[in-house]
Amino acid sequence: MFNGEFAGAGDGKAAGQELLTVTDNQQLLRENAKLKQELAECKDELKRLKEVLADKEEHKKMIETDAEFHTRYWMPEEHQRFLTGLKMYGHKDIKSISRFVGSRSTTQV
Repeated sequence: MFNGEFAGAGDGKAAGQELLTVTDNQQLLRENAKLKQELAECKDELKRLKEVLADKEEHKKMIETDAEFHTRYWMPEEHQRFLTGLKMYGHKDIKSISRFVGSRSTTQV
């Protein structure tokens, strides 16, 4: 019976090749689905790494900006504002002097 079914379609090799092709297609579909999943995971990881890089760059800029404005040494303008604030508020009102200077904390004043 099995051979009779393939008699109308030619020899048995054509049907076997067609069956092999279906199996190959199924395997290719599985591999394709697996690769799509891996690609999605890689895209997620890339997105995460880009966010980490952006955070690090922002942090670096903040440090550079902070270093410019809060150096160990006082700029002449800061010192002048400090002296003016000292005359205006007296030596005990450190918070007001710090606010008047604008770029120094109460500890630095």
